[in-house]
Amino acid sequence: MLHIGPLLVAGVLVPASPRLAGDGYELLREARGKAAGSWTAPVANEVDHGFDVLRYELFLWTDLEAGEIHGNSTIQIVGTAPLLDEIGLHLADLQVDTVRVAEAAADHIHEGDSLRVIPAHALAAGDTTEIQIAYSGSPS
Repeated sequence: MLHIGPLLVAGVLVPASPRLAGDGYELLREARGKAAGSWTAPVANEVDHGFDVLRYELFLWTDLEAGEIHGNSTIQIVGTAPLLDEIGLHLADLQVDTVRVAEAAADHIHEGDSLRVIPAHALAAGDTTEIQIAYSGSPS
């Protein structure tokens, strides 16, 4: 297994839309012949969902021979809605292993490219919290 990391992205909003290069999956795409933007880590959806992202931390491990990726993402957010009881993220082609909000296990719904995180307690406007997501899989 090839270990790429830790990769730290701080203070940068990583868009869910495809990019030309530099999204962290170049080695896997090169090994499997995929186009840029084919795979993404969990990132905020592109419309206003009641929060702003303050920071992303991404730790990625890849197995080039098996075409697998394993990752841990920590996303720090601040609430902008009066009361935020669900956090909408984007996660394509990978399986969610665990989700935690403020270091406590959190429920989640992963359908298609959409990951909805349901914290134990709603987030008020101005409050900050961290979401931790472990994910893995063999992207197609």
